[in-house]
Amino acid sequence: MLCTLFAEKHNAILLSSDKVVRNTAKKRLIDYHGMLWIFDRLVAAGLLSKGEASIKLQHLIKSNIVFQNNRELVAEMEKRLKEWGGG
Repeated sequence: MLCTLFAEKHNAILLSSDKVVRNTAKKRLIDYHGMLWIFDRLVAAGLLSKGEASIKLQHLIKSNIVFQNNRELVAEMEKRLKEWGGG
């Protein structure tokens, strides 16, 4: 995968919620994170309020069937919605 090769070459963090990309990064020992990590960082930095993050995450859940059908991801999303006051 081109993105993993790029991240490896530049010693960069790989940002992706794609399972195949993340599994490849894991095998190649590349630091990787998904969209929930990005939400967490934006909230922690004060760039996105908890309320805004909750609304955006709910919209993401409603608009993406892949996220809706992933039990582990849904559990993580629900945890954040509860913490951020949107669940």
